Amino acid sequence: MNRSLFRAFISILAAGLLVASTTTSVSQAATTASAASTKPTYTFTVDIAVAQTTAQRYGGLDATISLLADQWKKVNSQFNGDGRLQAVYQFSVVSSHQYADDAPSEVGRLHPSTNVKVIYDEDTSMTFGWNRNEQTIVVKPFPGTGGILGSDTTDGVVHELGHYRGAVDEYACNITEPPKNPVNGWTFREIPSIMSVSQKATSWSPYAAGLINLQGSRKDEPYPSLASTALPPLTVSTTTNAFRTPVQARVRMYPVIWYSGQVNATPSQQVQTNKNGHYTFSVNPFTADPDINVPWNLRYCLLLVRAEWNGKVNYSWLPLAAVGGAYFNSRTKPYVHMINF
Repeated sequence: MNRSLFRAFISILAAGLLVASTTTSVSQAATTASAASTKPTYTFTVDIAVAQTTAQRYGGLDATISLLADQWKKVNSQFNGDGRLQAVYQFSVVSSHQYADDAPSEVGRLHPSTNVKVIYDEDTSMTFGWNRNEQTIVVKPFPGTGGILGSDTTDGVVHELGHYRGAVDEYACNITEPPKNPVNGWTFREIPSIMSVSQKATSWSPYAAGLINLQGSRKDEPYPSLASTALPPLTVSTTTNAFRTPVQARVRMYPVIWYSGQVNATPSQQVQTNKNGHYTFSVNPFTADPDINVPWNLRYCLLLVRAEWNGKVNYSWLPLAAVGGAYFNSRTKPYVHMINF
């Protein structure tokens, strides 16, 4: 083949590859768009209440609401952004008003025409958070974060809406100081996600996404919490060596109470695995009786597991988010916590 014919052949081949690549990219994009379009859309109405002093800082109520419109576009985008949710969630601001700088009283005012109320107050003594009984979010920005229009505030609103849709505070399980763990001094931090770090996170944990999907389109937050029902049976498996030979071991579980930041020195569970190296709890050790007033009707959010066999001791963490996430991966299988000596 002469040089000119060879160059022509290469040009034709390259053009064909480009067309094929472009066609594939367009096809993939179309498939992604099609998948998104098949999701149902759940719309929830929002009433915005702005404290008088806060509104004055931004030019009055109308100017403040206009500035917040961009934030709510971002809120909707971030809430749906990671693709884990089985529906498109649309939070639609349909009303707004100003109140006289008394956030606690404003929290207590009903909003029968909307699903959720969001209170913006840069000066209140209340903390940024979700008020379940009133179906209301209080937005009190942290100092130095750009006020009600800052990106951290936007992230915080997404986090609190996660509560509205059933997700729990995964950061409440963190143990950041070794002295707060009298059992072995270990610290613990939950894997970063919207419900575990609040700011700068862009994705839901499998557990949070599962709870939001489970709640679906219902407008209120059920009681008892869906989180307390979305847990699999729990089995502890104790083995030894590379062949995972079953052993009978003594197992203790030291609990972490929500928001406490510390491991309880008294075990909540003490059990013995059988000759097959298994122990299955009749009741999941995270759960609580329905009449006990604990967050999300769950007694604990983290367990430190201590296993003893043949003079050896093994420690491991057992996080609620891992157990709950496994439930949504397969609702028919128990969660098996593996311990190997």
